Amino acid sequence: MNGGEAFRMFRSFADESDDTFLTDDQVTQYLVQGHREYRNFINGIDPGIFQSDITVQPNAKFLDLTTTTPVLMGASAVDGTKLDRLVRVARVNTVTDNELIEYLVAAPNEKDVPLWGYCFTNNKIIFGGTTDGAYRIEYIPTFQYTPAAPAVPVFSSTSTAYIDDLDAFHIVFVLMALQYYAIRDGASSGEITGNLSLRKRELQDFLMEGRHTSGHQFVLATDFNY
Repeated sequence: MNGGEAFRMFRSFADESDDTFLTDDQVTQYLVQGHREYRNFINGIDPGIFQSDITVQPNAKFLDLTTTTPVLMGASAVDGTKLDRLVRVARVNTVTDNELIEYLVAAPNEKDVPLWGYCFTNNKIIFGGTTDGAYRIEYIPTFQYTPAAPAVPVFSSTSTAYIDDLDAFHIVFVLMALQYYAIRDGASSGEITGNLSLRKRELQDFLMEGRHTSGHQFVLATDFNY
C-alpha cells in the first residue's frame, strides 16, 4: 500500500461523501496521527525495522546531539533524521569502517555509568570512560511526512509515496486513523475497534516471530567487558 491507497481506503471506510464535513486535509491529519501511533507500536517491539545510525568521534566525556551531523536533536533537527528513540550505542573501529567492537552498557543516570557504558539524558549521551575512539549511535528517526520525492504529502488522494515494507499490515494505521475520525464524529465503531485489535495482535506476532523465522529460536548471552 502506498500513501494514496491508504488515503482512499480511509475515505472508503469513513463513507463520508461530503467533503465539507470531512476534508482531504482532515483525512491527511488523521492518517498522519494514525501512522505515528503505528510506528510507535512497531518500535516498541522491533526497533530494528526503522532504525538508522550515525558514526561519531566525540573526543569528549559527552556527545551533544544538537551538534552532530546530521543534527539529531534540538531546533535544527528535521524529520527524517531527528532522533525519536535511542536504541544502542556501540564502539566501532573507525568512523569510516564502522565495524562493531562492542555495545556499551546503558545506565539510567550519569552516576551509575560503568567504564564502558553511557547514559542518555536530555540531548546528551554521557560516556563512562574516555572517548578517544569512534562510536555508532543507533537510533530511530522521526518519519518525514513531506518527502522531497514525490513532492506531495505522504497521504493524499494522488500520492504514490512509499510507506514501508510491512505492506500486509498497513491497514493497522488506517484503522488507527479512523479511530481519531470517530472521536470527532462522536460515534464509536465496534467494527473498527475489533478489527484493529485483531490486526495489532497479528502485527505483534509477525514482528516477534514471523519476520525472521529463525531468530526467535535463539537465546543470546551478552558478555560486557568493562
